[in-house]
Amino acid sequence: MKIVVRCTQAAGLFVAALFLGCGELAKKESPLGLIVTPPSYYTTVRARYLGEKYKENLQRLVDRVVQNSVTGKLQFANNIASVGGVGFFTHSATKSFDERYLEVMLGAPDVFEGSVDFNSKVDRLFSQYGSELLSILASDLEIYKDREVAGYGLNFSWRNILQAPSGPRVTLERAVVYVTKGDVHKFSSREVGQTELLGAAVIFALQEEGPARLVSYLPQAARGAAQPPPQRERSEKGAEAKPDMSPKIQEYDLAPQKEEKKGLPPVTKAPARDQPAKKQEEVKRQEEGSKRAEETRRQQEAKRREDDAKRAEEAKRQDEAKQRAEAKREAAAKPAEITKQEELRRQEEARKREETAKRQEEAERQEEAKRVEAARLGEMAKQEELKRRQEAKKREEEAKRAEEAKRQEEAKQQTEARRATAAKLAEMTKQEELKRQEEVRKREEAAKRAVEARQQEEGKRQEEARRAEAARLAEIARQEELKRREQESKRAEAARKKEAEELALKAKEEPFKSPLAKDSAPQTGVKSPAQKEAKIEKPETSTATLKPSLPPSAPTATPKQTGPSYVVQLSFVGKEEAKRWFDRLRQQGYSASMSVTGEGETIRLRVGNFPSHGEASRVLGKLREEEGIKGIVIEAAN
Repeated sequence: MKIVVRCTQAAGLFVAALFLGCGELAKKESPLGLIVTPPSYYTTVRARYLGEKYKENLQRLVDRVVQNSVTGKLQFANNIASVGGVGFFTHSATKSFDERYLEVMLGAPDVFEGSVDFNSKVDRLFSQYGSELLSILASDLEIYKDREVAGYGLNFSWRNILQAPSGPRVTLERAVVYVTKGDVHKFSSREVGQTELLGAAVIFALQEEGPARLVSYLPQAARGAAQPPPQRERSEKGAEAKPDMSPKIQEYDLAPQKEEKKGLPPVTKAPARDQPAKKQEEVKRQEEGSKRAEETRRQQEAKRREDDAKRAEEAKRQDEAKQRAEAKREAAAKPAEITKQEELRRQEEARKREETAKRQEEAERQEEAKRVEAARLGEMAKQEELKRRQEAKKREEEAKRAEEAKRQEEAKQQTEARRATAAKLAEMTKQEELKRQEEVRKREEAAKRAVEARQQEEGKRQEEARRAEAARLAEIARQEELKRREQESKRAEAARKKEAEELALKAKEEPFKSPLAKDSAPQTGVKSPAQKEAKIEKPETSTATLKPSLPPSAPTATPKQTGPSYVVQLSFVGKEEAKRWFDRLRQQGYSASMSVTGEGETIRLRVGNFPSHGEASRVLGKLREEEGIKGIVIEAAN
């Protein structure tokens, strides 16, 4: 197998546009999201589930592939121009519905001759990169253990150099190898080799924009001596002998089955079912814009090349004119004896200079063509980069709009929550206000009842005061009546004494009296009818006043009062109780006296001789509070 590595041919320019040069590719990490196929691209539930679940896992696998020293030479596909460099895809030869494989789409830097058969190319690429890629993909244990993932897919694309009458032509070819997890495990544990693994795999072949063909891998008996390593240059002495590499690919007719592989050309010319119509229209518009930009750029390049050619032609003419003028001056200066051989020599030198100038001009034209082509490719790369940035900006704007919508929704929810809280607080405040009003009403009613109770108590006290006043007035009236009766008794006693004196005088004047007169004379110890009548009129049976001796601290004499005086009158049923209180009050410094009523049951105890009713009332209140004694204030008889 011959691998072409030189870029001096014209087809190398197109190769540089696709893979940024010949030989080993520089490692370049693609931005996040431009290699991993987005979940929204898939059409089945299983594919979208896997894409969403293992999005971060796929990005880690991409980083490992890029950073690996062997697989870092490969170039991932970009989902701006295709469906992405890695994702979960299916193919038309699966045994069950919607079988999904973890597939990577990579471009190889190797360039093959068109005469090399497909099996040799697949064998070579798999031996260089396949083992390392499968090891990286199977290292993710989460995906490896997921039963929804049937296996792994390796999608290789490369360039072929075809020899044509018009010159070498570059074509693109692709191979997609699908292997199950079980076969990968056997291959990793060295239970099977590369030949057995590829023999059990499902392989599709694609040429340019042609349909996908299901092929079988058929190993060759002896291939090692005829397969030079990549990057090997041809011998400058001539072409090497080529072994027999006739194609050994078995092709099968495949009717449309299940969902076709994403990123592969469909078996029929109908558009892929997984690609939405909106995306197809967007791609079409982008292609039309790219064509218009390419046409404008080609016109500008053609005009620039035409101007450069005119300037080069003008410089050439001026140089030739200068050379001819120089030759004329030299010919004029030379002597006439210049021989014919010298003239021929000069002509030969002029011819050689002209050929050299032509070769230089041709080289400059080729160099200019290379620069133009490189500029065109750079412009295309710039357009792709601009398109990628626009897509990235659009996604960022969509993300910002989604974030803004989310913030607005959160703000709306917070506003609703605040409103609900405010309504709840208002309801609570209303309930609290009603409760407070109820409590105020209850307090007002309680205060009203207390006022009424106080009013009733005050009325009761006033009634008791009126009753006490009425009793006092009655007592005063009774005292006045007693005083009046005592005065009448005194007057009757005085009249009796006077009558007795008159009778005594009559007896002296008349010593001899009749028995009637004797009987009518007063006898000792016999009361007269007037005395008996006076005795019956007195309400009290005894007016004797108990006057026990006063304590040493009590005053021995009381100044005579000119105005009315008042005493506190207390009543007791038993004599002993009255005597006990009599002694106790005298010990406290009060003047006291006792008297017995006419019934002989109630003993009246009078305390003090106070100049005013208020002072007597204060003493009565003090006795009531301290001793618990009830009584009344009356005016004392002078």
